[in-house]
Amino acid sequence: MSNNPNPFQPPSANAFAPQQPYAMVKPVLTTPASTRSRMDWGESLSYVFRHPNWLMTMLFGTICQFIPVVGPLVFMGYQFETVIDLTVNQGATYQAFDFNRFVPYLKRGLWPFLVALVIGLCLVPALYVLLMIGVIAIAAIASAAGEDAGPIIGLILGGLGFLCFMALAMALNVLVQPMLLRAALTQQFGQAFQFSFVRDYVQRVGKEMLLAILFQMVVGMLLTMVGMIACFVGVYPAIIVAMLMQAHLQFQLYELYRARGGEVIPLTSAE
Repeated sequence: MSNNPNPFQPPSANAFAPQQPYAMVKPVLTTPASTRSRMDWGESLSYVFRHPNWLMTMLFGTICQFIPVVGPLVFMGYQFETVIDLTVNQGATYQAFDFNRFVPYLKRGLWPFLVALVIGLCLVPALYVLLMIGVIAIAAIASAAGEDAGPIIGLILGGLGFLCFMALAMALNVLVQPMLLRAALTQQFGQAFQFSFVRDYVQRVGKEMLLAILFQMVVGMLLTMVGMIACFVGVYPAIIVAMLMQAHLQFQLYELYRARGGEVIPLTSAE
């Protein structure tokens, strides 16, 4: 994607000048200007199959799903590497999965994983308590309505409660997405919690993020169904296609955000 500084290069002539240790230097990749004006939903799926080595990416991605803990982290890192590839070359292409870059992929995926873990540990207990309160309230209302009307009211309230819970989950997803993106692209845990950036991102592309989530849900279910028809063997490649589709949607959202005057996230190399 870019020519990174060589840590083994001989020092310059001015060897006594104060220099920053290489371990503290993080090469930053160039981010071209964005001219995107809309989302291209079909492109997010079709681009996967235009790469000449897309079958190998499917194979390596499937292998990653069978490696406990580390495998999914590696492929998550590859997802965000794909976002960076598409950003740097303006959507022209992406790099096929390369097992020789196992460690850089792992490093790239570690930060969004840790951010998601911290957010989950904070939110899951609150959501569980809210869910229990809702279930108890619905049961109490249905019981008070009597034997005839109770089941009908309970069913209606349960359906409404489910819709409210799904709406809340989608809203949280919209808030978390820019946090994961920033953590992965900058390779810094603390960068995810730049709440001014999160607010700005949601304000500029929040509607498109909601549509992207719905699009991923529908296409993901269809891909899974196709994979199950193929004697369940195709489920894992279907997951990989869905994840690469998600990477392209994240790229498009970030491009749209920047085109609307949003902040440029430093694209830090994971080498």
